[in-house]
Amino acid sequence: MTQIFNIISKITGRLSKKTLLYCEIFIVIALSILAISLIPKLDTSKEMPGIITLLGVGLVIILLNSWFIYFGIRSTLSLSKQIVLYTLIYNILVIIVKFILAPLNVWTINQKIEFIFLGEKYFSYLYIPLIGLITFILYYLVFKFIYEKFKSRITEESILGIELEQREKQQKHNQTRLKILLSILLFLIINLVLILVFNLNYTLLLLFCILPAINYICAIGILEYFTLLITPTFYSFLIAVCLVTAVYFANKAFKSLTDQISVIRDSTVLASFFWIGAILLGVYHFIWVVYFLVLLSTWPIKTSSLMK
Repeated sequence: MTQIFNIISKITGRLSKKTLLYCEIFIVIALSILAISLIPKLDTSKEMPGIITLLGVGLVIILLNSWFIYFGIRSTLSLSKQIVLYTLIYNILVIIVKFILAPLNVWTINQKIEFIFLGEKYFSYLYIPLIGLITFILYYLVFKFIYEKFKSRITEESILGIELEQREKQQKHNQTRLKILLSILLFLIINLVLILVFNLNYTLLLLFCILPAINYICAIGILEYFTLLITPTFYSFLIAVCLVTAVYFANKAFKSLTDQISVIRDSTVLASFFWIGAILLGVYHFIWVVYFLVLLSTWPIKTSSLMK
């Protein structure tokens, strides 16, 4: 056993911090998907996901990401305990929303109201990934706004001793990635409006599917899901509270990191913290897509007579 640990330590010792970070992210994704595939099988609930599934999957993902944040991000970026605590809190709140409250809200409402397209057997494999993409972009934009606020504050105070060329290069990379994400979001919004309002099919939309009818169904399914999130229920209220609190602690994490940067005088830490956080948000939404599809296959959502 000791020899195995020695071999592992030698291998990890030769890898760069960046490579180790990617390996840890892969481990988080793999173990999360494994939990998603196994835990629902232990749930005896018949009409909707039970406590075993919701709390079981949520707890596993929280533990995995807490491990990644503490042993991965903390050691890579040399973060203080206060920053790690704030980072843990807002990530845990996001996980609670995505993997516990959101599914609970959807299935609870479905016990009273039959949905039109959400949960439809075949098309769900098309629009559930699109829902994951759109929600990721929304989360990313909020996270980006917080990052830009503190990045501009650092620039104004002129407390950093890095080269201007390096800073501009990092900024160009950030702007390019943001433009790509905004372009995707804009493309989706324009097509949704054209399909739903003007009922036009001016192009074969690859992101939705090939046929206009499937485009329409996917669009309605996506809008139906987001409508459920703002439906006045107890769980939607908890979702709103958790998201506002998550934004608050994300803001606190960036503020504490900015204070730390004023001491260590290394602005690349702020950019690295932002991009690792953005990657984590992407990981959550990728895992959520798999999770939601598993829930749909295990506990089918009741659809209206229109679909039947």
